[in-house]
Amino acid sequence: MAAVHLHPADDAECDAGRAIAADLISPHVATAATFRRVQAYTRCAVSVFVRDGEVAGVLGMVPITPAGLDAIQRHVFTQKDPPPEHLCAPGDPLACIYGWGFAARTRRASAQVVLGAMSIRDAFPGIAVFTRAATPAGQRIICGKMGYMPYPDAPDDLLWNPVRSPKERAA
Repeated sequence: MAAVHLHPADDAECDAGRAIAADLISPHVATAATFRRVQAYTRCAVSVFVRDGEVAGVLGMVPITPAGLDAIQRHVFTQKDPPPEHLCAPGDPLACIYGWGFAARTRRASAQVVLGAMSIRDAFPGIAVFTRAATPAGQRIICGKMGYMPYPDAPDDLLWNPVRSPKERAA
């Protein structure tokens, strides 16, 4: 696998990453304040790809507690503004990961954030990963290359990559 060149975002990089997501996906994505709050709480939810000193791509992969997993499964998880009790701080029990999203201004940045998401997913084979696609292009990547599928009996667009062995994920 190619090297992933992402790092955890600081506050300014959270703001820049949120601006990319708002510009390329929707102005209705989580606020910059929410990006910063979730990153400060989890210390790992927002990662960025920087090229020539500027944020060119952003990846949100939010670690979720058992209470958050329950909210996702009951379809009451508020992904735009998740409450602290749904977020894993360092040392909290990890129940699942919520793919908050990815956006990139260049092909290289896009490749890096997708590769980063797949690397995080593969690093936790015993943990399910949930997400929603915000755009048709995102849906094609998420359900194609990344291997997600509709969550069973979901009343909405919830997708998941269930717990599978690394061998099953590679197939």
